[in-house]
Amino acid sequence: MTASIIEKEAGPSTLIAVRDITATKESEARALLFEERFRLVFEQANEAIFLSDPEGLILDANPAASRLTGYDLEEIRSMNVQDLHEPSGKHISEAELDKVRHGTFQGFSATGICKDGTLRHCAVTVSIIHMGARKLVLSMVMEIPEPHGLRPLLHWARNGLGGYWTDPR
Repeated sequence: MTASIIEKEAGPSTLIAVRDITATKESEARALLFEERFRLVFEQANEAIFLSDPEGLILDANPAASRLTGYDLEEIRSMNVQDLHEPSGKHISEAELDKVRHGTFQGFSATGICKDGTLRHCAVTVSIIHMGARKLVLSMVMEIPEPHGLRPLLHWARNGLGGYWTDPR
């Protein structure tokens, strides 16, 4: 509500304008609820989630990414995805990132290197997401713990988060 005093020949008058903002407030409440739900899923997911730009610069990561890599979140946010791959496998991850840039990504497995030098074999799925006009890369990474645990992880990599998997057979 706004009010103004208007001078007229007959004397001062008050002009009052009232606008119903119920829809705006409801929309803001829905947006806050959506943001809260997204943040809850992001923060509590068991899989490592990385958000990066198409060049691989990591913009954000969840706590599971920190647990998987041993780096704290601030360190991860200063890294490139290539920094998390073992040196001998960087050409593979770069080729996969190039596929992501061109929309032909297929899920893959890679060996990552942790802060303490430990190597971890992981399944990776990726989706391109759009935030306004900006393209971002959303990656989900799950450690492959042992050979007999591969079948459910391959299913996850084939079907998870829009990534597509081509069976090499």
